[in-house]
Amino acid sequence: MIQDVLAATFVAGDEKKRAKALLDRKFRGMNLRDPKTFRRAGAFLQRRGYSSQVIFDLMGRRAEED
Repeated sequence: MIQDVLAATFVAGDEKKRAKALLDRKFRGMNLRDPKTFRRAGAFLQRRGYSSQVIFDLMGRRAEED
């Protein structure tokens, strides 16, 4: 029962959306192609408790978009 509630509450898609919104808000106007900024953004999301898979998916796409 607990697993069902947690699964319904914390859907992976929602986690990605929240991470993207947080990244956009915190690093607005910064160039994520810069290696130092890129590492800082990844570490920031990690400290906020986002899973490695979400960070990798988001940062991988972010690096390709810029």
